[in-house]
Amino acid sequence: MSAAPTFLLPLWAEILVAFFAICGGLISLLGASGVLRLQTFFARIHAPALITTGGVWCLMLATIIYFSFQTGKPAINILLLGLFIAITSPVTTIFLMRAALFRSRQKGENVPRSVNMLQLAVPRMAPEKDDDEQDEEQEKPQAKPTQASNATDAEEEKLDQLVENIGAVQDPEAKDGSGKAA
Repeated sequence: MSAAPTFLLPLWAEILVAFFAICGGLISLLGASGVLRLQTFFARIHAPALITTGGVWCLMLATIIYFSFQTGKPAINILLLGLFIAITSPVTTIFLMRAALFRSRQKGENVPRSVNMLQLAVPRMAPEKDDDEQDEEQEKPQAKPTQASNATDAEEEKLDQLVENIGAVQDPEAKDGSGKAA
């Protein structure tokens, strides 16, 4: 029987691999504990999506260092795994959040209305209304305004004014806040 060849890393490389492996494990554990501790789905989704990605990157660095020393050449192919995770994790999270938001709206739960981020960032490029707002207007029957809806309308007007002010600061040419230069 022949013994398997042993490979020894330099001490500084062992310490670096151990550091990244332990950091990756602890960061992933922190993300998993966030899933257990947070109450709602919308709060829980952030822990694995944001924190564990950092854990995966730390483990990937530990793997790159180890296999680069073991083979004697850079183990760049491991970066493909990190790239794949960095691309697919946010996309999966977005799809899960949209599905949960759609389902919550269908059930009539109190979830935030959609915010058109394009309108906040670049007022000239944004459409006049969100697609969600148009759908809500078609679905809502015309009802008498009540005291509560008047308060909500006032809050929405304040929010619209704030969005217009942000747009005016970002684009001094826009005079009326509608995104069109006067």
